[in-house]
Amino acid sequence: MKKMLFLILLMIITFEFSAEEIRETTSSAIGVEKTKKYPQQIIWEYEMFDMTNIVYSPKDIQVEKIGEYNGFEIYEEIGDSDSKFIKTDKGYLLYMKMNGILKKPNIYLYPVKKQEISVNLDFLGKIITSYPKYENSWKVIANEKGDIVNISDNRDYSYLYWEGTYKTNWDMSKGFVVKGEDVAKFLQEKLEYMGLKPKEFNEFIVYWLPYMEKNKYNYISFVNEEYSKEVKLNVTPKPDKFIRVFMVFTPLNEKVNTVEQELVKTERTGFTVVEWGGMEVK
Repeated sequence: MKKMLFLILLMIITFEFSAEEIRETTSSAIGVEKTKKYPQQIIWEYEMFDMTNIVYSPKDIQVEKIGEYNGFEIYEEIGDSDSKFIKTDKGYLLYMKMNGILKKPNIYLYPVKKQEISVNLDFLGKIITSYPKYENSWKVIANEKGDIVNISDNRDYSYLYWEGTYKTNWDMSKGFVVKGEDVAKFLQEKLEYMGLKPKEFNEFIVYWLPYMEKNKYNYISFVNEEYSKEVKLNVTPKPDKFIRVFMVFTPLNEKVNTVEQELVKTERTGFTVVEWGGMEVK
């Protein structure tokens, strides 16, 4: 009897060990592990990024280093430039999937006097179109009325336009639920409150209204701070004020409850740079 109990106990221990070994082997074979299995430092050390909690083994993914961000080495998968990774002691942490489009960011320049200005974009996505053509930067001459002359082609422009690939997982925990038929009035009020002038917010509305008024409802969030932190806009000489508005919205079939977002009112002072853009997240 004792011998039988010993054999049963041995079988249970062996099975548990084998199961754990299979889990580890299977995880290693597909190259994916959850960071919750690792020390808590992995969570807080990379909290500035959009966590997916997935780490790929170095032997199971081909990546190349594309730069550094806040002291972290940044890699992208060879053959899939939309996937971005951070190198960790456990492997490559997938933190961003560039499957969204930053649509229609328009940049307006209002120096206090006519002068030459350099504008540069710095973010982890990729510019897919621009007007005038973006070649590492724009070099222009602008005046206090906002008139822009692009130096490379000596032509006049109303603003600097670009679009690029980027993430879709923005912080939309706070926002507004707006009927499609009320979108125009809502945007007029909110964009003006955040500092846009009629010329600017009217161009914003003309572009986005066809995407939004057809929906029964829209969940709208302005992720201005998050956008400004991640999509850096470098302007020389340094402006006195930046007003950067980035709207993210999702079409809804019915009204939902939400925590209303508190927007920041901005006043213009001195050399002011204004930018607006947006993204639809489905």
